[in-house]
Amino acid sequence: MQRSTVRDVVTLSKATDFRISKNAWLAYQEHTYMQDMLRDLQDLTGLDVTRCEKLQVANYGLGGHYEPHWDFYLDTERLPEGLGNRIATAIFYLSEVEQGGATAFPNLNFAIKPKKGNVLFWYNLHRSLEGDYRTRHAACPVLKGSKWIGNVWINAITQPFTRPCLLHKDDAISKPYSTIV
Repeated sequence: MQRSTVRDVVTLSKATDFRISKNAWLAYQEHTYMQDMLRDLQDLTGLDVTRCEKLQVANYGLGGHYEPHWDFYLDTERLPEGLGNRIATAIFYLSEVEQGGATAFPNLNFAIKPKKGNVLFWYNLHRSLEGDYRTRHAACPVLKGSKWIGNVWINAITQPFTRPCLLHKDDAISKPYSTIV
């Protein structure tokens, strides 16, 4: 596993102080269990998962965290080639955390405590394929123990028949805004 990075418009990958964790990227076809997991995700959501990004397994040790962010790409001119934007996210919780480590959605005012075996799923994009700014989320600091998760990002490129784009804009309820601190 290597230090987790974030996407940077210049270098494409950058280690930062606002994301402290380690991760590894795994190909689904290398492990039968992961293929089953992906098939279950497709059955649950109805989304086409044939072209999603590799599974990102991440570990947040003591103090590990990821400050509030969106999973969709804000700069739609620099989308990963052949994938499109991230239409949805699924977090597979692979461990219990003794204290801390929740996934928090500050704009929606709720947090999910990690529980081994659970999956957290949400759409990142509206049906118009505009980003849903309500999905800003964070990995709260791990205060005791260790947090293991598997991130699956389902991309929009393979969804024209499973989740068709609407002809009208439907993003009025979640326009970008700034938080006043």
